[in-house]
Amino acid sequence: FDLEMVPYCDLESGEVLGEGLMCLASTDETFKKKWGQEHWDKQFTQWGVETCWDNGKDSGVLPCSVYLRHCALAASNPAVDVRARESFFD
Repeated sequence: FDLEMVPYCDLESGEVLGEGLMCLASTDETFKKKWGQEHWDKQFTQWGVETCWDNGKDSGVLPCSVYLRHCALAASNPAVDVRARESFFD
């Protein structure tokens, strides 16, 4: 995963209010740039794994249940705006 600063906005007006830290999915290329091709080959290629991050939405690869539970619990927090919660669970 990559941690990046991203803009956040008001849910009503869409006005950008500032920036916040967000955890984002990475890419195979980012992994290779950070750790090198040799590490990629050792961790993935030698086992016949062609991609780590670049699976398409129709690949059948899904997040693990523990991670999904963590996200669902966070979105269920009463402090989370109901519009954001409904958007997450939609």
